[in-house]
Amino acid sequence: MATHTPGPWRTPISDRNGFLLVTAAPGWKGNNMLGRFRPHKGGFALSAEANAHLIAAAPDLLAALKRSVDAMEAMKAEILRVTGNSFLPDMAEPIAAARAAIAKAERKD
Repeated sequence: MATHTPGPWRTPISDRNGFLLVTAAPGWKGNNMLGRFRPHKGGFALSAEANAHLIAAAPDLLAALKRSVDAMEAMKAEILRVTGNSFLPDMAEPIAAARAAIAKAERKD
């Protein structure tokens, strides 16, 4: 399975036609342009810029979510070890939601 272009990704960079570009970091040997957004006047321009920023943050968000799941799993294991309580409902749902988002990002859903 193919993997995504490694981060960091950058935005907003505008090309000569006024498109907002999401690009890979300098030094990436593949296609540097990852996305192109055509801002229009008014609210559409703000949405296009917000979308470009969110997409540019995706690699960092995915890495942070993976670290968070690891930390939650370690905390859950430690609580179980110390207390013997295997029923931790407050952690089950956020861990499941995070794992589902990671699977979606990695096309494993």
